Amino acid sequence: MLTLLELLIFLKLYYELTQKKKLVIFLSIFGVLYTIIESIYVNTNDVKLFQPYAKAFGPLLIVGMTLLFFFELIRDEENLFKRENDYFVLNSMILCFFSLQFLVFLPLNFLVNTDIQLTGYILIGNIFFMILFYLYLTYFIWKRGRNLKQ
Repeated sequence: MLTLLELLIFLKLYYELTQKKKLVIFLSIFGVLYTIIESIYVNTNDVKLFQPYAKAFGPLLIVGMTLLFFFELIRDEENLFKRENDYFVLNSMILCFFSLQFLVFLPLNFLVNTDIQLTGYILIGNIFFMILFYLYLTYFIWKRGRNLKQ
């Protein structure tokens, strides 16, 4: 459920920020449908058959949107230096976090099914980075909200 919520929120953000609206709508529909289908057909009876590909696919779509936004900023350097500086930093944080999420959740099925202690450390590290990311996101929204001080 968190993957679906993240996907919807960040694709809405990039729908507002990017100029290629049709691509964002297509990726949104495709990503949401895939995540819902994976959630419906999850096999809860056998843990070894669990496939976290929906959790890996959501961050991959968000990374694609961040790269699209970067390419649009590179093409229009004037916006990069004037009004889009705050979004450049936010986009960089989103790119780093969701790239890490993709790298963690893609081989998760393999890691969970092995008897190595590294899996626990990877998941604890993921939680740590998730807390840091959402704290930064909260700070960003708080500092740049609609009610700015004059």
